[in-house]
Amino acid sequence: MKPRVVTPVLAQAAGEPPKTIEEYIGRLATENPAVSVARMVSPSGWSEPAQTPEFDEYTVVLRGEVRAETNVGILVAGPGQAIVAPRGNRIRYFTPGPGGAEYVAVCCPAFSPELVRREAAETSAGAPGQVLEGTPPEKFDVEAYDDLPLWSAPFGLTLLETVRLRRDILALDIGSGAGFPLVELAQRLGAGSRVIGLDPWTGGWPRIRRKLRAWQVGNVRLLEGRAEAIPLADAVVDLLVSNNGFNNVADPERALTECARVARPGAQLVFTFNLPESMTEVYRTLEAILKESGDTAGLDRLPAHIFSKRKPLAWMLDRARRAGFDITGVAERQFTWRFSGAQALFAHGFWRLAFIPTWREIVSAERRTEVFAELEKRLDRLAAAADGLTLTIPYACVDGVRVAGGR
Repeated sequence: MKPRVVTPVLAQAAGEPPKTIEEYIGRLATENPAVSVARMVSPSGWSEPAQTPEFDEYTVVLRGEVRAETNVGILVAGPGQAIVAPRGNRIRYFTPGPGGAEYVAVCCPAFSPELVRREAAETSAGAPGQVLEGTPPEKFDVEAYDDLPLWSAPFGLTLLETVRLRRDILALDIGSGAGFPLVELAQRLGAGSRVIGLDPWTGGWPRIRRKLRAWQVGNVRLLEGRAEAIPLADAVVDLLVSNNGFNNVADPERALTECARVARPGAQLVFTFNLPESMTEVYRTLEAILKESGDTAGLDRLPAHIFSKRKPLAWMLDRARRAGFDITGVAERQFTWRFSGAQALFAHGFWRLAFIPTWREIVSAERRTEVFAELEKRLDRLAAAADGLTLTIPYACVDGVRVAGGR
């Protein structure tokens, strides 16, 4: 099937008030676990990059005008109309009209919108003025309960303490991963705000959508893209956050420049990142082993590895200022991870995912087994002397504001 514009028919019993599309969508979202529903507010001039959805997409316009660039031409939908984009069709949405647009985006495996059968009225959660009942535990999706990796929590709590929470804004989470702080921030900002999660990795999207359904959050949009080339128009974002995300981009300087481009004058930028001194207990021990063995190549790789993963605070502040942000606050804090010894550290699932592979790259392949066996012995000696192995993680939370008329 080809993309098209339709006017949904909303059936209701005789004598009852007309049923709204919002009521239908609210029912659809709560009864079908395969459906993702998001209520959006887009500024004038907003556009998203062309994508080929894996699901059917159904975009209902509530206010303003939404256009879609498709393989059959430009489709235009006004209030009460919907753009239907069957899966596999390349499509790009944009809102060129003055005042922007408000619409509801529905993604589902299969859905015929031409005739909407009558369902019991139910609005989507979080609508302005709506007081919601609690969620019975037996109806909650327990797989959505664990919201984030333990590693991300200290950074994220500091970030959420720093963000100025305002209503009716457009926010951007850079490096949204599996949905933290994206989903939490969307709930704290409220239904009148719109929050975009940006990440080149889409593997976390199914989990994000599951969280959105479980918590009944309808003001989030997921956007595939890199921080160095944010697929948004200039000067449209009111709040930008990144929770330890800039450590994971190839070019953080370019990413900060892009943040400044999409930020409105006065927009807030809040980002966290762990500092070069992180896990110094491991790096100091590894450095000593490399020195004693005369491994000059490994010694050269070690500081380069640290700089590639964790930039100095002064470096990040300088690049943020150059990009066009005034730095209004910097909080430096730290936390620790404790293990019984080196074996527990090297076997820990998260550390095997996030850190140990890059530690191994510091040492040449032919010496890796020997060096890491010695590293394990020395870390175990530290653990024996101190009632466990403690790794220190210092980090910073930077608070900035986009300068009016800046770069």
